[in-house]
Amino acid sequence: MRRSIAIALLGAWVLAACTTLSVRPQEPRVSVDSVRLAGIGLLRQDIELMLLVENPNPFALPIRDLAFVATLGDERVASGSSSSAVNIPARGQARLPVMITTRLSRTLRGLGRQLGQHGLDLTYRVTGSVKLANWPARLPFDADGSLQDTIEDRTRP
Repeated sequence: MRRSIAIALLGAWVLAACTTLSVRPQEPRVSVDSVRLAGIGLLRQDIELMLLVENPNPFALPIRDLAFVATLGDERVASGSSSSAVNIPARGQARLPVMITTRLSRTLRGLGRQLGQHGLDLTYRVTGSVKLANWPARLPFDADGSLQDTIEDRTRP
């Protein structure tokens, strides 16, 4: 009797696992929560992007890694990846810090051109994809907005 119950429970668990794995997850929604200058040197600068990752799915998304390209205005400023594993709860959100290192001279030239064209209303775009621990294909994301809304103001207490 116990054996029959155990086999039935195991069968139900396997069926539930197969059903869950066959449902393609919806892409996460990613936005830039903040931009912070983390370090500046003679030849390069380090910028921390704090990405807000939202999960529209009724199940958790175990993100294993993330790859991205970042642009300011029309100028590509950086690309890279993050291997910080994070579990986004079902219909929840989490913040994921991503460090960008870029050459100062290239960034300043592009930033100067963009500021001349757009003033302080400089737009950004971060495109990329996430790899889940439990799904074979990468899921794309595309985030854009205005830097005016995301740059941390270090002059406030």
